[in-house]
Parts: sequence; C-alpha cells; structure tokens
Amino acid sequence: VSSRLDAIASSGSDADGPPWLATGDAAVSYDPLSSHGIASALGAGYYAGCAARDHLLGRSEAFDAYRAVMQQAYATYLDLRQRAYADEQRWPDAPFWRRRHEVT
Repeated sequence: VSSRLDAIASSGSDADGPPWLATGDAAVSYDPLSSHGIASALGAGYYAGCAARDHLLGRSEAFDAYRAVMQQAYATYLDLRQRAYADEQRWPDAPFWRRRHEVT
C-alpha cells in the first residue's frame, strides 16, 4: 500500500499556523515490496532540510520547490511500481497479485 499526504508543507501564513514540512514516512509511504522507502526517506530528508534552510534565508519559493520535488518523485515511483507489478505474471489468479495488477 502506498500513499502520500495531500499537503506536505506549509509556508506559515497566518491562516495555517507556523511553517512546517512533512518528510519521510510522515509525507509518503511506499509499498514494502518496492524497497523504495528507506532511500526515499533519506532523499526527502535532504530536500526538506534544503527547503527549511532556504525558507529561513527568505526564499519564498522554497516550500513550493520541495512540494514539486516530492510530487515528481511520487509520480515516478507510482509509474515504476505499476511496471514492476505488471512484469510479474506467474500467479495471475492469486488475490495478492490480482490486486496489484488492477490499474489505479
């Protein structure tokens, strides 16, 4: 099961509280079969750190850039996951694989 937050960052306007970033499993969770989680969490941590630094330096686009990087990374992951699942055809009638072959 894979999922991500709808909002992974807030630059802290008065309406939504102080600035914050979600990273790692707090922002995105990956299907354990993909072996994608640890490396992605480390990369997201790096980019979140860069975004926080840039935000503190007054770069207003920092959180938008972080959101864009995270969205692109998740979209790429979903494409790779779908292709990997489609490649596995040994057990097409097994419920486990039938669920993963469904187009989402």
